[in-house]
Amino acid sequence: MQYKFDFRSTCCFLVLGSILLLCPGFCAETADTTQTSINSNAVTCQAAIDSGIVQGVLRGQSCVYLGIPYAASPAGARRWQPSASVTPWPGVKSFVMFGNMCPQVQIIAGVTKAVGDEDCLNLNVFAPSGATSPLPVIFFMHGGGNRSNSNRFEAGESLDGQYLAEHGPAVVVVINYRLGALGWLAHPALDAESATGTSGNYGILDQIAALKWVQRNIAAFGGDPSRVTITGHSAGAQDSGVLLASPLAHGLFANVLIDGAGPANFHNPTLADYEASVGADVVTKLGCANAADIPACLRSIPSATIVKTVAGAGTLKSEGSTYKPIVDGLVLNDTVLQTAKEGEHNHLPLIIGGGDQEASNPTFIPAPPGGIPTEAAYEAAVVDLFGQPVADQVLALYPAANYPSPRAAFVAVGTDYRWLCPTRQLARAVNNSQKEPVYRFVFTHAQSNPPVATALGAWHGEELMFIFHSFTSGVSGPFTPTADELTLSDQMIGYWARFAATGDPNGGNAPPWFAYGKNAAAQGALFNQAQGYAFFKDTATGDDKKGTFFQFDTPPFGLAEGAGFHAEVCENFWDVLVGDTNNGHGEGSIAGDIDEGAGNEAFITDADLDNDDQPPPPRN
Repeated sequence: MQYKFDFRSTCCFLVLGSILLLCPGFCAETADTTQTSINSNAVTCQAAIDSGIVQGVLRGQSCVYLGIPYAASPAGARRWQPSASVTPWPGVKSFVMFGNMCPQVQIIAGVTKAVGDEDCLNLNVFAPSGATSPLPVIFFMHGGGNRSNSNRFEAGESLDGQYLAEHGPAVVVVINYRLGALGWLAHPALDAESATGTSGNYGILDQIAALKWVQRNIAAFGGDPSRVTITGHSAGAQDSGVLLASPLAHGLFANVLIDGAGPANFHNPTLADYEASVGADVVTKLGCANAADIPACLRSIPSATIVKTVAGAGTLKSEGSTYKPIVDGLVLNDTVLQTAKEGEHNHLPLIIGGGDQEASNPTFIPAPPGGIPTEAAYEAAVVDLFGQPVADQVLALYPAANYPSPRAAFVAVGTDYRWLCPTRQLARAVNNSQKEPVYRFVFTHAQSNPPVATALGAWHGEELMFIFHSFTSGVSGPFTPTADELTLSDQMIGYWARFAATGDPNGGNAPPWFAYGKNAAAQGALFNQAQGYAFFKDTATGDDKKGTFFQFDTPPFGLAEGAGFHAEVCENFWDVLVGDTNNGHGEGSIAGDIDEGAGNEAFITDADLDNDDQPPPPRN
C-alpha cells in the first residue's frame, strides 16, 4: 500500500463520515446510490485484490476502505440463492463512501421507511498503515435480529473500526449480510429449485463468502489470513456461534468471540419446522402461497415491499427473532449447542460473554418510568412470557421485593433466561468437548451519563461503544466518557486484540483472565491485588469454582476474576427448563434444590475462592 496525505481530502472524508454515522436516514437515502471518486492529487491507499485494485483513504494512521463488494448482487434471479463471485473491474476503483445497506425497515423522523438495496454484500476494511509484519484480523458481524442495521452502525452505535485497528493493532473487517426474509426465508418451493435441496441461512452463507474473501485478499491489506477472529454482537454473535458449529466454515478462522448473543438461543429450529411456521407465514403475507410458481412470484416483489410487509420481530420469548439460522443439513447438521456437546464443532479458542443486565435495553423492556412500573405489571409480564405453571416458579425465584423496582426484577429474569444461562450452556459444552481454551466474561459497567442510560445498567449493546471506542448510541445519544471509561475501552481493546493475535487474551501487565472450567489460582488473586485491581470473590462451591469469568468495569469494581456467577439458578432452573441437563455437570456439582434467591444476587465479595490448581497466565 502507498500513502500520500492530503489534509483537505481527509477532512472532507471525516465530515461526510460523521454525517453518515449520525444521520441514518441520510445514509439510507443517499449513500446507497452515491459513490464519489478521489481527486488525482488526493491521498491513495491501494490494495490489489482478486476482483481489481481498490483505493481507500488515509485517516489517522489507517487506510480505510468502505463498501468493497465481497460477492455479487443477490437481486433478481439471484434472490434466495447462495452468493456469487464479484465480476472483476478494470483499473483502480474508489471505495471511500459506505456501500449499500441491505434492505430493511427504519423509522426516520417518526415515519417507517424501507431503506437499502439488494446489492449490499460489501465490507469495510480498517488497516493500520505502519505495520511491519502481518497483523491479526478481527472480523465483525453486526447485530439487529438478522433483520436490521449494517456495517456502518448497530442501533445507533458506530462500527467504525479505525480506533480498534490502530490500538490493537489489527486489521478490522466489518461486513453486511442479507437480512430479513431476503436473507433467511426457507420454503419447500425454494428447496425444490436448490441444488442442495435446502433453503434459508442465506445470511450465514454470505458470512462464509465474506470469510473466504478475507482468506483470499486480507494479506493485501496487511492482515494475516491464518489469524482471523470472528466476532459480532447480538444476532451477529449468534451467527458467530453458528459458524463455530458449521462444517462449511471449517478452516476459515482461528478464534471465536461471542458477545451478547441475544436473545441467545442455541437450540436452532429444523428446516421443516421453520418452513412450516415462518416460511409459510411469509409466503402467505406476500401473496404467493397459491402461485403456480412460488419462487418467481416472490422474486417479482420489490425488496421494499418485502421488508415492509414481513419485517419480522425480536422478542424475549423462546422463539426469539423471526429470522434466524436453522438446522438444514448443510450449514448446520444439528443445533449449535448439541453440535458443541458432541464435539462436532470447529475446535478453536473461544471467548463468550455479555452484560449482566442485557434485558434492560429499551428494545426489550421500555425504560423507566414506563416499562413494568408496578408489581402487578411485572407479574403479568412474566405470565405473558412463560405461561403457567412456569410463571409461578419464576416469580417465586425472582420476587419483586428482592429488587429495586418491578422493572429491575423483570430485567433479571430476562437476562438470566435469554443471555447469561444460554451463554453458560454453550461455554460448558464447548469447554467439555475440546482442549482449546474457553474464556467467559461479564460486562457490568453502567455508563456514567446521561442519567437515563446510567439507570439501565449494563444493557444489551452498551459494550460496543467501548470495543469500538465510539461513545454514542441509540439509547443515550452521544455521551462524554470519563477518564476511567476511556481506560476501560482501551483495556477491552487490549484483551480483544491479544486474543485475535494469539488465541489467548492474556499478556503484558494486564490482570489475568483464567480459562473457563479451571479453578482460578490463589496466585491470581495476589497478582490482581499487586496491580491495584480487586480480586473478585464470591461463594462458588464445588464445580462452580471452575465457572470462572472475567469482569469488565471501571473502578471501584474494575477488572477482576470471579466464579459461579448465577450458576445455581442457571443449572437448577433455567437449564432444566430448556432441557439442557447433563452438560458436563460432574462430581461436586451443586445440582439440587435452589436456595431462596440463589443466583439473583449482585456480585458477592465476602468470601475468598479456595482454588489452587491453575498457575497464573504468564506476564509477557
